[in-house]
Amino acid sequence: MPAATGTASVSSDAFTRRSIRAWWADGLWDLALAGFWAITALWTYPLVIALAFPSWSWPWPFITKEPINPLKNEVAFWGAALLAVWIAYIFLAWLLVTGLKRRFVAPRLGDVRHAFFLPIGRSFGLIFAAAYALGCLALAFLFWKARGGPHLFSVFMIVSFAGVMYLVGRKFDIRRYRWIAAAGSGLCIAAELLTTNAVYLEGPKHFLDVSPFYGNPSLPSLIWAALLLISGITAFRRVLRLPYAQT
Repeated sequence: MPAATGTASVSSDAFTRRSIRAWWADGLWDLALAGFWAITALWTYPLVIALAFPSWSWPWPFITKEPINPLKNEVAFWGAALLAVWIAYIFLAWLLVTGLKRRFVAPRLGDVRHAFFLPIGRSFGLIFAAAYALGCLALAFLFWKARGGPHLFSVFMIVSFAGVMYLVGRKFDIRRYRWIAAAGSGLCIAAELLTTNAVYLEGPKHFLDVSPFYGNPSLPSLIWAALLLISGITAFRRVLRLPYAQT
């Protein structure tokens, strides 16, 4: 009898990688991630400014009658609320994306699914941890020399997501994610280098007037959102041009 061909000759690990790649290929998760970063940009701006400049006030929830106040309760509430918003958004985005996949993608490319958490493996986590630590040290040193402070929150936003995008793109052969990681890192670093140092007791006078210690995490958040939006729209439009599969 002839030897079996097709999917039987593909290892289970390779088949899993192909399935996950197909899950991300249509761009819908790029659009969902763009929304995630847009929310993060809007939410973290008042949070970081309140942490960096105690005399600065916001109509809500940073309300205080003291001229200089660490705003511990308000900041703690705002940070906890951000975590709750993230969790709710990710859950709703998962439901929306899976529904859109069934409606628009499955009739054209078939129905591909995987578990909520990616099966990335231990080696992925170790490589990411090492790259994250080195990247944070390098960027913090660069910003300290160039801008007079480590820009810690911005460094986290840049390095963490760039590392995830590059490693996911490399592991599952999603080329556009590697390009997003490279282009996004360059744009985020350039944007942070364009910032100016705000006066401690007066607070920032414009969006690029920020704390040297915290940086401006809204900048990299908006850059990631813009790149993911472009990537998602491009990929999803490509899927919509495909004909429906024959049944």
